[in-house]
Amino acid sequence: MKVLFLGCAISQETSNHIMEKSKAKPSQAPVNFQRNLLKGFAESICPSDMKILSLPQIASYPKGCFFSWGRRREKIFDYEVFYIPTVNLPVFKQISAFFSALFLCIGWGIKNRKEKEKAVLVYGQTPYIALAQVLFCKLFRVKSCDIVTDPIRYRSDMDSIGVFKRGLIRLQWAVMDAIKRQYSSFVLLTEKMVGDYIRRGTPYLLLEGIADVSIFDGIGKVEKAQPPVVMYCGALTGGFGIPKLLKCFSSVRDEARLWLFGSGDCVGEIQQAQKENPHIRYWGKVPWQELLTHMKEATVLLSIKPVDEAHSGYQFPSKIMEYMASGTPVLSTRVPGIPEEYFQYIYPIEEDTEEGFALAINGVLNTDSAELAQKGEKARVFLAENKNCYKQAERILSLLKETVAL
Repeated sequence: MKVLFLGCAISQETSNHIMEKSKAKPSQAPVNFQRNLLKGFAESICPSDMKILSLPQIASYPKGCFFSWGRRREKIFDYEVFYIPTVNLPVFKQISAFFSALFLCIGWGIKNRKEKEKAVLVYGQTPYIALAQVLFCKLFRVKSCDIVTDPIRYRSDMDSIGVFKRGLIRLQWAVMDAIKRQYSSFVLLTEKMVGDYIRRGTPYLLLEGIADVSIFDGIGKVEKAQPPVVMYCGALTGGFGIPKLLKCFSSVRDEARLWLFGSGDCVGEIQQAQKENPHIRYWGKVPWQELLTHMKEATVLLSIKPVDEAHSGYQFPSKIMEYMASGTPVLSTRVPGIPEEYFQYIYPIEEDTEEGFALAINGVLNTDSAELAQKGEKARVFLAENKNCYKQAERILSLLKETVAL
């Protein structure tokens, strides 16, 4: 079976370079998801049967570190990844990426025109890339499968952005609503998505994420921090509960420390809280390996996405799997997008309030260290046995074969 994969996959080295040199820091979640997926595919699809086209998630120049890129390529595991050439400036980026993606897809289609079993797999693409892919699939009558991890319609930060940008996002909604009807099958993260994406008879599978516990293998033994550390990494925005976390920490055990990693509109508030409370520390965005080390060093890892907003049922917090893979115990709000089975392995925050945060954090910090270690290890084993990259990639490959057979 021949597969054309359209995504934003880049090597970890390139990701580190972008994080270091760019003013606007992209999310690590898409990079990690696709690296795990490709690692899983490496056991099932030989490199000659898969072509990977990537449009890296880099902010437009000068906020992003690249002005443009041509026919650049790099290796991820056994696969060669081809960048979609573009001029990285607003408007020019969208237009050039659309035509580049369309021509590259057509080239793949012509090369594999005699292959009966072939499909396009798409991950989190922008409207202009999705439009190029849909046009190609129509022209060449190729089936396609869309991996939907973060539906743009359910962004939690809509109220915090400008009117013009909000209008552009709503335009993207309309385009993507039209495009999603053209896909032959879907990989979805939560049950809530099914009603929005699936027509009768459309094949799909639910996949909260892809785990790779081996990412921590190179870290080695790390001693737990003393005094105890509560660690959060991810989007530092009001919509993600950061103000509540900062306020609640005055009610947390005196010796405990709060470490925050990432970027967002709450950075100024965090820096002010850091001045007022020496137990709070803001690290910013750090290299990937350093972040993994701190995860193992922490006493407990926090995920505090809100539970009662419209978008909460459409998201499985990507950090949950990274956290669980570390072996450090995890404390999370009961986001509707998290299946109930996960709360056998992670500690729940029962109330999405300042008081609820403080109560849950103090409860974990007052738990015996041996019990915490056992909880973290059970979570790691659960991921390794049930959500590993090989099993999840095999499930997606089975869906692709079912899609082609339609």
